[in-house]
Amino acid sequence: MTPRAAPAFKALPHVGRASELSLLADWMSDVGGGRGGVQIIAGQSGIGKTRLAKALLERAERDQWQAAIGRVYTVETGVPYAVWSDALTALLRDMDANARNVITRGGGWLGTICPAFGTESATDDPDGRQDGKARLLWNCAQFLGRVAEKRPLLLVLENLHLADGASLELLHFVARQIGDARVGIIATYAETELDENPPLRDMEQSLLALGAGKLMRLDALAQHDIEQLVCETFSVDHPLARQLGRRLFAWTRGHPFFVEEALKTLVETGRLHQRDGAGPWLGWEVQELDLPRSVRSAVSKRLDHLSAEARTVAGVAAVIGAHVRFHPLRDASELSNDAVLGALDELCKAGMLVEVADGDASYEFTHPILQDVVYDALGAARTRLLHAAVARSLETLHGAQALAHADGLAFHYSRADPSDDGGKAALYLAAAGRDALVRHADRAAADYLTAALDRPSDGLDRDTLTDDLAQARQRLGEYDAAMALWLRARTEAGARGDTARVARVERRMGLACFWSGRFEEALAHFEAALAPTASGQYDMLRARIQLNRGTCYQALGKPQDAERDLGQALATAERLGDKALLARAHRALLFLHIFVGPPDTARDHGERALRIAEEIGDKTVEWSAHYGLATLAGLTGDGDRVLQHLEPGERLADELQSPVMRVHTDELAMQYAFASGNWDGGIALSERTIAIARALNQRTLLPRLLVWVTQFYTARGDYERAKEYLDEAWELGAPRAGVPSRCIPRSPCTLGSRATTWRSASMRRR
Repeated sequence: MTPRAAPAFKALPHVGRASELSLLADWMSDVGGGRGGVQIIAGQSGIGKTRLAKALLERAERDQWQAAIGRVYTVETGVPYAVWSDALTALLRDMDANARNVITRGGGWLGTICPAFGTESATDDPDGRQDGKARLLWNCAQFLGRVAEKRPLLLVLENLHLADGASLELLHFVARQIGDARVGIIATYAETELDENPPLRDMEQSLLALGAGKLMRLDALAQHDIEQLVCETFSVDHPLARQLGRRLFAWTRGHPFFVEEALKTLVETGRLHQRDGAGPWLGWEVQELDLPRSVRSAVSKRLDHLSAEARTVAGVAAVIGAHVRFHPLRDASELSNDAVLGALDELCKAGMLVEVADGDASYEFTHPILQDVVYDALGAARTRLLHAAVARSLETLHGAQALAHADGLAFHYSRADPSDDGGKAALYLAAAGRDALVRHADRAAADYLTAALDRPSDGLDRDTLTDDLAQARQRLGEYDAAMALWLRARTEAGARGDTARVARVERRMGLACFWSGRFEEALAHFEAALAPTASGQYDMLRARIQLNRGTCYQALGKPQDAERDLGQALATAERLGDKALLARAHRALLFLHIFVGPPDTARDHGERALRIAEEIGDKTVEWSAHYGLATLAGLTGDGDRVLQHLEPGERLADELQSPVMRVHTDELAMQYAFASGNWDGGIALSERTIAIARALNQRTLLPRLLVWVTQFYTARGDYERAKEYLDEAWELGAPRAGVPSRCIPRSPCTLGSRATTWRSASMRRR
């Protein structure tokens, strides 16, 4: 099951540049018709200028044009005509010597630009003084026109921000002379370097004013472009692939070079991979993106050109985060107003920061990657000091509303020296952790709450913190870590004689066992939780425990016990008029009656649960009601209703950012794919879903997924792969996950009943 090394990363497809390519195609048509000129393409380094130019070169070659490319390199910035020499040398090398002599009029002038093709008399005149500068410029322009008489000519001159003055002067002259020739010149430069090369700026302005040149600025790609780019690169269209596209966009702001390097790194490290080097790509569940070495190197070079004040301000800005306000920046940098403003101007001109038009003197890094590189260069000690300084400044700035900004304050306090927060860190960390838990940002919640518990504080409810942290761990599939927290909490509550607290903790322990597939242990915890609630003093808590125990009875194959507990919980919910509890009771009865029937009763409970959940805005119950109703529809042969509930279930899982929910809905999609005979799509979906279930430690669900992928491979006749998965399912089934052995068939042939029912659902839909 270990993935082998993935194939070499292929070039990214052309995505998000349709309008630019269309404009450039029209320009090339004009050139081919005898209206030559210069097309300037400007943008940040790595924004896609070269890719666009190469696309035009490929088009020129397909259309039987002559084409050549020249580049300026950093170490050759002082060489006269370097970019022209690079381009024309390639062009001249392909010519017959006699033809070259005729078309260059003897080549005396040519030695100044391309010494390898000049006459001996010209080699001692590197600046063109012997022929005179005007003659040199004129001869070069005439030469290009003669070359293009038989076939149109396209020249690409790259990196003109590094070009020498002589090269720019020649380009300006040529641009004015080729208006009636079939000569097109693409000139590219990095716009952040324009102010460093005044001749380039002057040349551009002059050509635009004369109408001899056109300017195209390239911006970063949009989020939907990055999503499409990921899907096209890996020939996949799956929500998890699009989620990776969204994460890449958030990290790179749509910068193509950064996106490409990040994807290369994911492939090279095997985090995105194909099983046995073929088939569907796996690993879309990746959450953390590593900074590629090539990107770090490129960004570090940009930092080297900054002044000391600009580097200081950039470091503080990197610590502050995505949205940088002037006052915290000034306070933490300990520089004067004028020095900070000067540094900000420098950083904006360098394309590192951009001013935000919010009326509050705020700035943002143009790319989060820039922020990451600057931050990493600070060092641990300096970083801790800056985080503490920023936290104090922000707390002062927010004043009485500081808790409303707990997330930002917690971020800084959690990274500052614990001895430097005066006990405030735990307060903000706890508040941020609770907010993250509500948003289902479970990893962030776990990090914040762990840090809060590790910090000294007299003003926090540590029981609530423990409960919240254990819930976050449980959602992340870290059941053992959650159980360790509950065990400690139960011991502490028992020592205090807090029976209600003991009951709540026992219930949570039961849930942790239930979701990790240990149903007998879960039942014991639920029964222990019910004991302290028998007095009638804790009706709501008792009803919740009954719901949990009833679900556990169902998993153990005891429907009568399950129906008794769930019915009592429903009655309590109706008596108390608690809609949240009522929705959960109907949801639990939906799943019970899916198991025992009749279907109409299951559907009635499911629709009630869905209606109440939508009314009160409980998206978790809303998702599970859709999931249950989709399952019921599949088992009763109603294909239309499968999709009717599956699609909103997928949408809610993505909206809640819950990979566990998504895995469950993908299981239904796998079943529907099997029923529809979509073997290839089902295998691709199954492989991805199984990889995610393994990463999430879904020990109860994973055996079922393995059984379904077994069916797909059996249908395709790949019995060896089918047996491999079925053996794994059997190993995970009864002995480890608490799943009754009858739930994991020994042969794909014994899977017939459910598969047949789902197939009938598909046929009915057809």
